[in-house]
Amino acid sequence: MSWEKMTQPKYLGGLGFHDIEMFNLALLARQAWRIMQNSESLSTKLLKAIYFPNGQFVDADLGSKPSQIWRGILDGRDVLKQGLIRRIGNGENTSIWEQNWLPRDVGMRPIAAKGMHNPQGPSTSASNPMYKQVERLTVQPTDRDRLRTV
Repeated sequence: MSWEKMTQPKYLGGLGFHDIEMFNLALLARQAWRIMQNSESLSTKLLKAIYFPNGQFVDADLGSKPSQIWRGILDGRDVLKQGLIRRIGNGENTSIWEQNWLPRDVGMRPIAAKGMHNPQGPSTSASNPMYKQVERLTVQPTDRDRLRTV
């Protein structure tokens, strides 16, 4: 019997086993969430000191000699990032083309209109960086209304 069949629910003819890989990713994503939410915990402080001393957890790299724990937590973080949405604030640290920030079910970044070039990286305007980026946007009509609500 195949593993795929074994992991199907009993009412679908399977044996009802949990998919261990998916379960493990869910637990690792939970740890990543705790790191993002509890910046004062001892484990978060330790990981920050070793792996991302000058940056944010969501932007941290694997590094040159990562532990298995760090590798796993980054796998969980990557799963978590698929559903995370960024709070814009003043937009100074937000790259609208690289980070999820539009509130919708899928594709949480703006979709550029066909044939248009997407500006890369955050705007350099000191007065209102997010406004300057949005001002340059040429997006699909479906995104225009969504952008006005943010």
